[in-house]
Amino acid sequence: MKRRLVFSFFILIGLIACEKDYKHFLTEGQMALQAQKFDEALVNLDKALELDKDNYQALWNKSLVYRRQGDFVKEGQLLEKILAIPAHAKRKSVVKPALEECYRKQADELTGKDAPAAEALLRKAIELNKGSEANKTLAELLSARGKSALNEAKFKEAADLFTEASKLRISKTLDGELKERLNVAEFMSFKANAFMPRFKKLEPQMIEAGQYDEKTKLFTLTTIVEVEGRKKTEEAEKQGEALALKQLNEDIAIFIWKLAEKPRPEGAFIQYPESEVNLLEKGFTEDKRPLKYQIKVNLKLDDVIPFVRNIDEGKFAIQEPEKTPEADKKPEEEKKPEPAKKGKKGKKGSK
Repeated sequence: MKRRLVFSFFILIGLIACEKDYKHFLTEGQMALQAQKFDEALVNLDKALELDKDNYQALWNKSLVYRRQGDFVKEGQLLEKILAIPAHAKRKSVVKPALEECYRKQADELTGKDAPAAEALLRKAIELNKGSEANKTLAELLSARGKSALNEAKFKEAADLFTEASKLRISKTLDGELKERLNVAEFMSFKANAFMPRFKKLEPQMIEAGQYDEKTKLFTLTTIVEVEGRKKTEEAEKQGEALALKQLNEDIAIFIWKLAEKPRPEGAFIQYPESEVNLLEKGFTEDKRPLKYQIKVNLKLDDVIPFVRNIDEGKFAIQEPEKTPEADKKPEEEKKPEPAKKGKKGKKGSK
């Protein structure tokens, strides 16, 4: 019985000694950290962790040592370890911001060396904090890769990168820049992969007809309309110009649907911007009877392509047919025949 008591006493003394040693090493480690004696701090903190491997204070202070030394990889590993220990769940409000910043610093070191690894770290930072500054950094990295892809004619890859970047929490200014680049990438992708293969089939006959100049990349369209009257008066000129402009818009629509190689739905129309039409000449033709007025214009190839793309995507207006006055009138109700008037019965005469 006495031996058991003595044995228990020595165990208790040993536990107290261990507890004392743990606190001693932790304190020594903290003091060394404050004095910027990082190697000494690590030695003492490691000894504390040998006695209590999951001790929060020892792990946290050790992570601070690595941060001061600029070893953000090791700092991140320790912070991740703290978050993985259930007993330290209440420390998340302190550890998560530190780890989010650590990921950003690791990404900064990798930028220009290993872009995919840097982007992965920035995404991890955003997972910890949705509003992290990593959003802006990641958007800039993705945008830079997108511009490189654009220069290498990898248009779809560029569009995907700009799209991903624009979904991040970034400033309106940066978002606007990304959307402009995305529009360019999508335009170039459509031009290279969808428009040009079709146009190459039509190009020879358009060149022969004088409708397209391969060097200037310009289309030429001529619209001619008949004008009432026989004399080239000022009034006839105004009428001719108005009619020709209206018909020109219709001719442009017919031309663009031809480039799209798609059937034009009934009532479908395009309002082509005047700013994108280069007027070459306008006026009466040499014809005298009937009197005719013409407008000749140029359209840039790249200005036409977005309208072809809209047709491909079904993005065009449909104009309802104009109703005639007769169509607005409701059919008159059929008049019901009036009931026949009953005649007065005569009195029967007496026989």
